Amino acid sequence: QRMTLRLQDAFDIPQDVGALGFVVSIADGARSREDLLADYVLTPGVQKRLPDVLRSLEHPFHKRGGEVGWFVHGSFGAGKSHFMAFLGALLEDDEAAWAKLAAHNNLASLTGQHRGWIRERRLLVVRENLLSAAGPDKRFDSLVYGAVNRALRQAGQAPFEYLDVQPILDEARREAQDYGPAFWQRMESAGIVGSQAEFDELAKGPPQGREGFARAYLEHKGRAVAGSGFNRAWAPGLKTLATHVQGLGYGGIVYLLDEMLLWLSGLSGPQYKEAVNQLNVMVDHADGRRDLPMAVFVARQRRFRDFFPDMTDQDQLQDHLDHHSGRFE
Repeated sequence: QRMTLRLQDAFDIPQDVGALGFVVSIADGARSREDLLADYVLTPGVQKRLPDVLRSLEHPFHKRGGEVGWFVHGSFGAGKSHFMAFLGALLEDDEAAWAKLAAHNNLASLTGQHRGWIRERRLLVVRENLLSAAGPDKRFDSLVYGAVNRALRQAGQAPFEYLDVQPILDEARREAQDYGPAFWQRMESAGIVGSQAEFDELAKGPPQGREGFARAYLEHKGRAVAGSGFNRAWAPGLKTLATHVQGLGYGGIVYLLDEMLLWLSGLSGPQYKEAVNQLNVMVDHADGRRDLPMAVFVARQRRFRDFFPDMTDQDQLQDHLDHHSGRFE
């Protein structure tokens, strides 16, 4: 007698699934990652490109330092978020992710080629779905800082604080005008700064001294650093961030940014250009070598040059995006 094999006998098919059942959030927790790794299929496209991706990461993270950027292309449902979630697990040295590679004929050799340096470097993987990100504002830099601190807190590490120093220096000057020498005497007694001359010299000096004063001043006032705002200088901020993360024992930072194109569509023209410029600075900058290498992966549904926000001159935006998209592989 012939036996009929039904699909539900061969596959685990859910009885009921909504639209969100096809969507992966790269910021989901441990249980979601466990399910994803169990179900993830290493498609021919992934088999072809994953060796290139890991090889491109090995150069900055293991050999020479620097930065690298990748666009992860694909239409809705093509698996961009799945791929970045799987890549993030590999870069965090997840045992289940590497076991999946080791069991695959075409990809098993990647374990010997890359797992050693990934484990040695200890990478901080920062995940953010920009479309659903929450923060005090919707600036790109603010969202990235927030995602970094979420990753650090999840790892039990101290968050990054990049103070907006200038308003604090201005406040100290105003208080000195109001109280005269008594203010500088209080600053000296508190061990914050020895004199007005020392303050004036410090205020013109390097960022470390300025921020050191600002932190000590806020502590003296009983005010939290987190409530004082962060510095909008993006390139120096990333450099300071790299130093902070290095001090926690990490050997590099990997950003996995999802839904960026949809998020950009809600911005005005100037906001859009600012966000794209800030993305570019993450991998292409002129502020000197950072203490840690960085890699940025951005999932995008369409080609940048086909995507224009409202109220923006299309020709100017075309030139802008064509110029910056070349900085990513």
